[in-house]
Amino acid sequence: MKFRQFICGSTEHSTEERFVCAPYLRKAFFLDSAGEGKLSVCGLGFYRLFLNGKELTRGFLSPGITNPDDLVYYDVYEVTSYLRQGRNCIGLLLGNGMQNAVGGGTWDLQTGDFVGSPKAAVLLEIDGVAVLEADESFRYSDSPILFDDLRYGEHYDARLEQPGWSFPCFDDSAWRFCSVAPFPKGEQRESPLPPIARLNSLKPCRITRNRNGYLYDFGCNSAGLCELKLKGERGQRITLSYGEVIKDGELDLENLYNHDTNRALAHKDVYICRGEGEETYLPSFTYHGFQYVEVEGITPAQATEDLLTYHIYSSAFEELTDFSCSMETVNRLQAMAKNAVRSNFYHIPTDCPHREKNGWTGDAAVSGEYMLLNFGCETNFKEWLFSIRKAQREDGALPGIVPTTGWGFAWGNGPAWDRVLGYLPYYVYKYTGDVEILRENGEALLRYLQYLSTRKQEAGFAFGLGDWCEIGADVPTTPLEITDTLICYDLCRKSALLFAVAGMAEAASFAETLAGEIYEDFRKAYVTPAGACTVETQTAYALLIAYGMLTPLECESAVKRLVELIRENGNKLKTGILGAREIFHVLSRYGYGDLALEMITDDAYPSYGEWVKKGQTSLWERFHQTEDGEELRQVGGRPLTSLNHHMFGDISHWFMENIVGIAVNPRLEDPCHVVIKPCTLKKITHASGAYRRLGNTLSVEWEREGEILLLQATSRGGFRVEYDWGEGRLLEETRCGDTVTLKVKL
Repeated sequence: MKFRQFICGSTEHSTEERFVCAPYLRKAFFLDSAGEGKLSVCGLGFYRLFLNGKELTRGFLSPGITNPDDLVYYDVYEVTSYLRQGRNCIGLLLGNGMQNAVGGGTWDLQTGDFVGSPKAAVLLEIDGVAVLEADESFRYSDSPILFDDLRYGEHYDARLEQPGWSFPCFDDSAWRFCSVAPFPKGEQRESPLPPIARLNSLKPCRITRNRNGYLYDFGCNSAGLCELKLKGERGQRITLSYGEVIKDGELDLENLYNHDTNRALAHKDVYICRGEGEETYLPSFTYHGFQYVEVEGITPAQATEDLLTYHIYSSAFEELTDFSCSMETVNRLQAMAKNAVRSNFYHIPTDCPHREKNGWTGDAAVSGEYMLLNFGCETNFKEWLFSIRKAQREDGALPGIVPTTGWGFAWGNGPAWDRVLGYLPYYVYKYTGDVEILRENGEALLRYLQYLSTRKQEAGFAFGLGDWCEIGADVPTTPLEITDTLICYDLCRKSALLFAVAGMAEAASFAETLAGEIYEDFRKAYVTPAGACTVETQTAYALLIAYGMLTPLECESAVKRLVELIRENGNKLKTGILGAREIFHVLSRYGYGDLALEMITDDAYPSYGEWVKKGQTSLWERFHQTEDGEELRQVGGRPLTSLNHHMFGDISHWFMENIVGIAVNPRLEDPCHVVIKPCTLKKITHASGAYRRLGNTLSVEWEREGEILLLQATSRGGFRVEYDWGEGRLLEETRCGDTVTLKVKL
């Protein structure tokens, strides 16, 4: 093992009723001579690292978010330039994170064997020789962080600061000695995750007085931290409350509470001033999803624009696409979809950046492809899959959230959620060509398919969650046995392909056989001799067509019936997340791209365009109906859910493929193969976009006048570009270096 021992300060840990300060840990030590220094650090749940007074922490919320009984990340630092001959000092500030998820009671996150006070391991090597390890000679003291929780927030008393605490010369004689902490059970693994980093900073666009203090509006619903800057009186207590919704001029947090949420703690940071000149505060071990901040405890003179700065954070992976078109609603939705991903990617893909911050598997299953198209998040997916495999039960079953302490097996999973174990490797392979991810997950995926075979009923499968968040319905109208069985069929087909690529012939044969059985049983039960579905819903037909359950001839009539169902519903979407993931692709594939665009962009409920009309800046968890002019607060007496979710965001994928016309690796043969085929959509007259991956760049720009399309594409690197005009006819083609200009008669 990399580390032989973990240490802690106090052995007590925070609860909602009793706070325990985040600990400072430090160790002063001598070096006779300075050589090549390597410092390995693990802090559970989170840490900040200081060496000789200099902070070196590689990223916010390091080292990662895992169940420590399954996986323990650590970071390695090259520290040669920070060490010196003579006296040195290592300092750590530790936060709770998953080690003590105070606000995670809804999901039983406090029931794990690992729950306890924060702890750390340290190993310093000079020229390859271990010279210092964490032990009982480290000292600890209470820090100014009185309370910290990933979901609730942080409380900080600046009067308790100890200036210079991480410098070698600091007098720590009054500090207590550390104790040996229980050793974590999880596998130790150096974190390859890109750090969480600051992406952008916003100043408030509006400040208003309200009942409790002052309301700061930043004009964007995203995720991150507020930096507080002011001159305050000693002991002045300032509370920052974070939310997405304003009701009657007041901050409304109802959509962010669970049934057991401690409302006195949730979504709040508290700062107590030291009263010495200008003070700044930025939380260390929490983050928030918000657009609005209510500030209590400040004077009118302090309520300035400079009081708060909104720092937007996310995992620092590369942004791979650019997009623009002639329809502003589409441009806004593309930005909203990207914002939803950024807001919900803090090491792992989460469901929302405020109430839960959980790694819901089903959410990622429907969003994984558009996430990978837009962002270089494959390393994060590979590492999250490591945690998913660790969470898998011996019988092959999977939980609905990862990391988990066991919650999510009895509720919150099922094939539509569990398929993440096959879908993410499939999409990573599609966009990067990574075969190793197939091998890493192959055994676990086979075990899951074997588990599926034990759950099979006469006509298919029916367990877990179905077409979640269906528009206008509390319970999905598409029966669970329809969505589950079709998804199991698609998963088996994808798995067979993955197994074949990974060289797992027997597993591929098992998946193909199971897929064949599902195909025969489903068609007997749910497909009429004429090729129609016995269940008449948009989701049923969209999945039936998308997942290959019908013959080509049957697909033609099924698409017509799907369009009829849409027309009967006023050209409106009537699905949950499962149907919405596929329906627009199905429509455009069969010549109904204009209908798909109308369903997305219409500004009346239910549509994505309505969110734009309401001035939203991120995607919602569900489509809520409100009357024109009514404030966002409830539908049918039920509070709003999250207004920052990614699971309805595959429209971004649809925009890139059908509007710009960039389809990546459509035959799953080569991630550098790109087909350019923009849809001819009546409301779109021009578009441009770019795609960057594997060291290659492709930019596409086109303009349409009547039946003539002028397109220019520039490819630099190794992309193999193919053009597909369908029934169109190429009139002219010119090449200049890396750029191709085409004139097409549509």
